[in-house]
Amino acid sequence: MRILKIALTIAVGFVAFVAITFSSFAVNDGISHTLLKSVDFPGGEPPDGFWVVLRTAGTTGSEDTITTERWKSVATLRASGRKVSFLIPGKEGMRPSNEHNYTYTIVENRKGSQIIEVIYGNGGRSWSRYEAFDDHIAPVSYRTDLGALVGGAIFWTAAVLGFFIGRRATNFLRQKLGVA
Repeated sequence: MRILKIALTIAVGFVAFVAITFSSFAVNDGISHTLLKSVDFPGGEPPDGFWVVLRTAGTTGSEDTITTERWKSVATLRASGRKVSFLIPGKEGMRPSNEHNYTYTIVENRKGSQIIEVIYGNGGRSWSRYEAFDDHIAPVSYRTDLGALVGGAIFWTAAVLGFFIGRRATNFLRQKLGVA
C-alpha cells in the first residue's frame, strides 16, 4: 500500500509540476512584454545583447550571405571594407547555429528602409527591433525575457508545489476511498 501511495504522490506531483512549468511561460512572456521593453538606450547605444541581421554581397556569381551580428560589431565590420547592406530580402528567416537560434522578421517595408525584428534565443530570449537602411541602422527597441534568470526559480517552485499538491491529492484520495 505504501508503494501505491508513493506512486500516486509522484504521478499527481509530476502532473502539477508540468502544468505549473508550462503556464509559467505565458507569465514570463507577459512580464517581458510589459516590464522589460527598452526604447531609451543609455548613452544612445543599445545593450550588448542587441542583434542585427545583415546581408554581405557574394563574390561574382555567388549568392549574398545573410548573417547575424551584435550591434557593437557593426562598426568594425563596416570599417573592414566588406560590402554589407542592412536591407534584407524576403519576409523572414532563421539562422540556427550550434549554441544559438536567431529568427528575423521584416515587420514593415518602407520606402528605402525596413523595420526588422531579430529574436535571439539561448536559454533566454531577446528581441531587437531596428530600422534598417542600406548603409546604417537606427535602433528602435529592445527587450528580453526572464528566461535564464528566472528559469531555475520557476523549476524549483514548480517542483516544490508539485510535491505538495501531490501529497495533498494523495491524502485526499486516501480519505475518500477509505484506504489506510
